[in-house]
Amino acid sequence: MPSLAAANSLSMAANPPHSGDGADNHDRRRNPRFFKQFYAVQSANNLRLPPEWVTRYAELLPEQCTLEMPNGVRWPVQIKKKYSGLYFGNGWSDFVYRIHLSNGDFMNIIYVGDGVFHFDRYNFVSGCIPMGDFERRDSFVESDPEVDIASADEQWFLSDQGDVSVDGSDPEIELSTGIPLPSFSLTITRTLLEHYLVIPNEFWSAHIAKDGKQFSAAFTVHCRTWDMVITKQNEKYFAHGGWFRFLRDNDIEVGVRCVFHLVDSVKLHFRVSF
Repeated sequence: MPSLAAANSLSMAANPPHSGDGADNHDRRRNPRFFKQFYAVQSANNLRLPPEWVTRYAELLPEQCTLEMPNGVRWPVQIKKKYSGLYFGNGWSDFVYRIHLSNGDFMNIIYVGDGVFHFDRYNFVSGCIPMGDFERRDSFVESDPEVDIASADEQWFLSDQGDVSVDGSDPEIELSTGIPLPSFSLTITRTLLEHYLVIPNEFWSAHIAKDGKQFSAAFTVHCRTWDMVITKQNEKYFAHGGWFRFLRDNDIEVGVRCVFHLVDSVKLHFRVSF
């Protein structure tokens, strides 16, 4: 039977420290961390930090943080405070998209200080970290000139409220697909936030023109879709039956500009951008 010292030597040989000496690795194991399983229906747009973890460590967190992959690639994310707790907010949905985080993947998230979280994800089938997460590459942000978090934040709240515009197409959709999609846009007001969405009559007449009193519909943001009900009443078309959940799940507040792109006029499927 090998001695304890020999066993320790074998263990160190099989599992060398990630960086530095054994003491550094031991200190890393003491860092605040939490473990979650990813589901797009819950966490595609933001990720809630566990309440117990927040109670212990929230005071350590700055508003602007960074997620760091095993290959050293970093991604900025904002800590957002809501009535239900703390969340990874702005930046999280782009991070999910760029690393191709899949339903069921496990996430081991370690806070190492100065606003930096080490992010390890484990494939739900293999139980292993994908090999691509170890491959060296440039930062997501630096390698993609289209990512502009500052300008996105500046456009998030607009001074004009309650106006509605109807367009035949959206320039970004046209460039990416070659097919112009009819769209209408509006700025969220207190009335919209507390009641329901009214689809402009001129938009309905020009691009939908379905007969009936009630219809099933769907609103999609990124990779998540919300079921809706559209009801005709007093010659107006009201979207409800899912509207409040859509607002809550996307953190939509008064002043947010929403653009509704009609993807399918038969199934009443809209892709929504902000």
